[in-house]
Amino acid sequence: MNESGRAVKKTYEEKLHNTQTFHSRNRRTIILHDSIDQKPCAVSPRFGGSARGHNGVRSVISAIGTSDFYRIRLGIGRPPNGVPLEQYVLGKLSREEVDYWGPGGEGVEKVWEAIGRIVQDECVFSCPPVPRFGPKAAN
Repeated sequence: MNESGRAVKKTYEEKLHNTQTFHSRNRRTIILHDSIDQKPCAVSPRFGGSARGHNGVRSVISAIGTSDFYRIRLGIGRPPNGVPLEQYVLGKLSREEVDYWGPGGEGVEKVWEAIGRIVQDECVFSCPPVPRFGPKAAN
């Protein structure tokens, strides 16, 4: 059983306990997880929703008491016929996946792009204006 929710809750409480100032701390939480519902090597960000059968996401929802957090789904596709889901999910990556997710691969860049979009969207809609510091520029 995937019990990653305990580690997320610990971090959530230790690091995000005082971040309620501008918007709720769960909107500052981003979980990355595998997804059999996405084609292999797909990167798909979303906010909230159900665990969709994913035990790790279910554990996080249970531990922090809400499904309102960001998740970035990393596609692994469905297992071939006859291969048990657990064996497939915990099995070795294909050569193509290793190249995609490894150093210099396109996958890591796509994850950073997704994180950047989440941060940008949150700042556009939720962050207060940044105060100006220093002397006013002379006209």
